[in-house]
Formats: sequence, structure tokens, C-alpha cells
Amino acid sequence: MNKIFEIKCATIELLSDDVILIQYLEDYAVEIDDVKELDVKLSNYLKGKKIYTITDFSNQFNSFSKEAQQFLAKEGKVIALLLASAVVINNLPTRLLARFFMRFHKPNYPVKIFANISNAKDWIAELKQQDQKIAS
Repeated sequence: MNKIFEIKCATIELLSDDVILIQYLEDYAVEIDDVKELDVKLSNYLKGKKIYTITDFSNQFNSFSKEAQQFLAKEGKVIALLLASAVVINNLPTRLLARFFMRFHKPNYPVKIFANISNAKDWIAELKQQDQKIAS
């Protein structure tokens, strides 16, 4: 994996030309300033390029403020660049919080929860194939 950058709350890595892995620090309370920093860094890095993201919360119990959740779902600049987002969660409390977030904030892009990164990558590969068929 190629590390793109680190911010206070996360490490961002390029998995392929159009797939980015975001790994938040363990047990970190993510606030609005954290997600705004992520948004600015990703927007500047991508320069308009569309991407898929995988956010890995495996073995973690992170929390996101209400403002941070709203920003990630609807307000960030990078949202317009997201083709889809896979979220990797392997514990029940975080899975329940993520499902609540997706129902309450309803992101403007496809989001799906997975138990491991491998399944998340497979889903993204399926989405890419569907997009290629539509474009043909």
C-alpha cells in the first residue's frame, strides 16, 4: 500500500488508482475539525478525480460527533468525488452505530458495511464492473 498522508485522526492509503483506504486511530473521538481536515487533504490530493473509499474500523470503538457525521454524509467537498464507500466493522457496537448513521444521515453515495477488507474490496470490484458495463 502507498501511504498518501496522515492526519491527526487517521492514515490514508492508496490501494489502487481509484480506491483509498482510511484507517482512523484506535478509540479516537472524531470531531468536526478532524473530518474537515480529511476533506481538505483528500480534495486537494484528488483534484476532481472520482474514487471509492474503504474505511476500516476493525477492532476499534471510534465515535463521531453529530457535526462530524453530518459533514461526512452531506457537506464535505470530497462527497462529490465518492463513487461508493465500504465500511469495515467487526464488532457489534460499532456496527450498530454505523447503521444508525447511515439511516439517520443518508449519505448521497452508496455505502455498505462489511466484516473484513477482502469483502469490501470485492464489492468495490463489482461496482467497477457494473460501471464499465454501463459505460460500454
